[in-house]
Amino acid sequence: MGAMQDAASLERLRKGRVTLECEACGEEYSVKHANKDKSRFCSRDCLGQWMSENMTGENNRYDYNQTEFTCEWCGESYFRAANREGETRFCSQECLVEWRSREYSGENHPRWKENGDYYRGPNWHRQRSKARKRDNHECQHCGSSDSELDVHHIIPFREFDDYERANRLQNLITLCDSCHSNVEWGNITIQSKLGTFSQ
Repeated sequence: MGAMQDAASLERLRKGRVTLECEACGEEYSVKHANKDKSRFCSRDCLGQWMSENMTGENNRYDYNQTEFTCEWCGESYFRAANREGETRFCSQECLVEWRSREYSGENHPRWKENGDYYRGPNWHRQRSKARKRDNHECQHCGSSDSELDVHHIIPFREFDDYERANRLQNLITLCDSCHSNVEWGNITIQSKLGTFSQ
């Protein structure tokens, strides 16, 4: 009975497998029938050998046709995938940071004030607290309730000759940092008298 059982097992094993020819070495090898359409090589060594011979230069699908670019900050040449054209401007994170620190500082920064001074008068801290409390410590645009919300002057502080008029509660609105940046950049407009927002 043992010999018949072994023969039956061998037959089941053989029926579930197919014989293929390795594309790298040409040797025959056996795989499960379910894997016959996915298998091309008898071993990882043969796969590696085939890839080193057939996937170099223009045939390397992982190369993405490296293209030479010039860094806008340091002027050095660097290589990136050709499909990144229009997305890449700097050779490194350091160059990007250096460029931003120059490009968005002083008068170029959206929060720049003519005199470079952020002093808003002696009543500013009290008025800012009152505005946050009035607005239930929530961003009046997106509803966020961060712990440290910004308070924005609807009519810019620099437009006033008098800090008391600039810091009136009717001219102040509570915004999260993200919405405040969008207001400063002009992506969101705020109506006076805490009316409505429009985008």
